[in-house]
Amino acid sequence: MLTQVFTGLKSESFNIQKLASKYHGSHGDHAEDQKAKHQLLASWKEKMTHLALGSHRFFLLTQEERDAFVLEAKKKMIEDLGGESDNAAILELAEEDNDAKREETAAEKRATEVSKAGGVKLSSLMRMLLNDKDDKKGWHHIFRDWAKKHLKIMFTFPDTLNTRYSLYLDAATKILAHLSSYLEFMDSICYSKDAATLTELAYLALYYEVVSVDYIASIRGKSIEEVNALGLGSRLEQVKHHLQTLLDSPQIILSSQAQPEEATLDGNKTWNRPDAIEAIQNLITEGRLLKLEALFRAFLMGALSTWEQFSSEFSDDSIISALIKEEKELAWIPTTNDANERALGSYRVHAEDTKRLDRKRWHEVTAERDQEQVAKKIKCDLQMQKKMEREVRIESASLELDSLNAEQMTLPEIKLQLAKFRKIYRNDIPADKTMSKKAKKQAVLLVLIDRYNSKHPPEPDKKNE
Repeated sequence: MLTQVFTGLKSESFNIQKLASKYHGSHGDHAEDQKAKHQLLASWKEKMTHLALGSHRFFLLTQEERDAFVLEAKKKMIEDLGGESDNAAILELAEEDNDAKREETAAEKRATEVSKAGGVKLSSLMRMLLNDKDDKKGWHHIFRDWAKKHLKIMFTFPDTLNTRYSLYLDAATKILAHLSSYLEFMDSICYSKDAATLTELAYLALYYEVVSVDYIASIRGKSIEEVNALGLGSRLEQVKHHLQTLLDSPQIILSSQAQPEEATLDGNKTWNRPDAIEAIQNLITEGRLLKLEALFRAFLMGALSTWEQFSSEFSDDSIISALIKEEKELAWIPTTNDANERALGSYRVHAEDTKRLDRKRWHEVTAERDQEQVAKKIKCDLQMQKKMEREVRIESASLELDSLNAEQMTLPEIKLQLAKFRKIYRNDIPADKTMSKKAKKQAVLLVLIDRYNSKHPPEPDKKNE
């Protein structure tokens, strides 16, 4: 069977059996529908291999043997008429596997319920408050300005809605590292009274420090193109062994004398976030964490069970374990699915919507889009910088309360004083765009000065009394 494919403006033909011969494995997550997909692809590979071998064997027959074979095949087809075709059966099986839902265990139901509150819920709520660029819904820009002023960094809270690895763990780490600053910024939320929430944040941050940081670095580091997912068996065993070590001796990380060489997965010489570790130790000393050791051990037990599920494909009796080095290299699989989720996935969706778009034009469109995004980001950064510089000028300017001096001011000075008064009277002052003339702005400023002086009369000069 021949399939026609188009590469740009050039068309090529290839045999589907040859395509199957080049297929050596598939990649996906650990969901049941993905495992079913792997099985279907394996069955397809086996069927195509049998067809290829049968075709080769068929053409080795004499003409008489071929005719007899074809006649027998036609009889078989006639007998099978009215039955269900192979294609229909495969489609039905795929539909059933895709819709199948594995019944939740008691532990999974408990995890689902717990995740609706506590540290995970708090991280999600803080994302809604601090990482929503719509100022009507959140405080994204205000928080970034505040962070730059108080923390000396342009900080963005982790987007926990994203599907990237460890975002909740990263959020927990940042919350604890700057806990006092968050308390100051959001005085309406009192973390100090919620020991359960603090405890959950603590063990999430600890897990991130001792396991996730090193594991993610090993599969998403600079050498990601050189890491074969089929060779991760030993790494997964190392993770499970480290989790068991922490389960047996949780004080390795909970002790005030904890050392990163012993506590972290790769035996690092320094902590990834020493400020978070210090914050946790301070909370332990103050007695503000509720049964941290017991809860941390329970979390590790759940994590170990999940890692066992993740690594089931690498068990001693698995297909992967039976592969030799050369076979693993032949069926090389990346450690992440970034290729499909980024440019390739975008191209596939766009190609379906625009049938006549060839690859050359796609690269041109992508380059133009990237340039527009860079230009937009630069523009936004400049606008943000100008806004912050203006805020600094307003804060540093002194309030002019002398009407005579106000009458001598230039237009920029009048605008600055109006912005200063807006800090006091807020919505009582018309917007600048509604006051087109300098004289009108100056008149409003004089009214504001009189209004302020009437409620805040100057103190008498004691020297002249």
